[in-house]
Amino acid sequence: MESYIVACMNVWDDDFNLKLAISSIMDQVDEFIFLLGPYKYYPLFKDQNIYDINQETREMIYKLMGKKRFVIDNNMSQPWEREIDKRSRYFELLSDWTHPAGLALWAFVIDSDELYTGNNNNLRTLFKQDPKDYSFIGVPIFAKDQVHPADLRTPIRLFRIPEDDVLRYDGTHYEVYDKNGLCRSEVVFWDIKIYHLVGNRRQDRMYQQEYYYSQVVKNKLEKNALFHHLIRVNPEELEKRLK
Repeated sequence: MESYIVACMNVWDDDFNLKLAISSIMDQVDEFIFLLGPYKYYPLFKDQNIYDINQETREMIYKLMGKKRFVIDNNMSQPWEREIDKRSRYFELLSDWTHPAGLALWAFVIDSDELYTGNNNNLRTLFKQDPKDYSFIGVPIFAKDQVHPADLRTPIRLFRIPEDDVLRYDGTHYEVYDKNGLCRSEVVFWDIKIYHLVGNRRQDRMYQQEYYYSQVVKNKLEKNALFHHLIRVNPEELEKRLK
């Protein structure tokens, strides 16, 4: 099937990894959507300002993208209410997206701390090789600390954008729904992979991320949120450094 692919990136204060992520997927997609900014319960240190961080990221994106088409969407000074609200914005934008007639519109969700690897296969080649009319495609995700094959995840990262519906994240930030309910992977593209750069950022930024996970659980921001294994920092210690 002929396709038009838009990379969808969730970004916050991670310019180093963002450069790697963009370069890894640049030749595989037609356009980019960048969503900037933190979530409501994401902690800020005293020297951090949402507007300034978003502005620095915007300037970097403009330098990196060259002639590639892209959209940056964010409220420059305010946080997103929830992670699922931020991620659902991909699909809101794509529901009214202008793209060449006759091509299937696809969203490829890849975060700013993830790298695309293709094993000499690109996305368009895979779409053409498979004649079936899929809508939800899983992609293998690896992490540097993964030590057992059972840890491998294959979540849906390729979403065909419907003409008569708007997809949305709900429940958790990895569950997507359409008008028929929870979307389920119809096939896995094993010839491509996403490599998650776990821990590839400054230690204090890792502490912030872990604190956020603790707040997701504490405030029940997501249904059945199971982030306890990711929380290593003492929330009380981190709070002493916050505004």
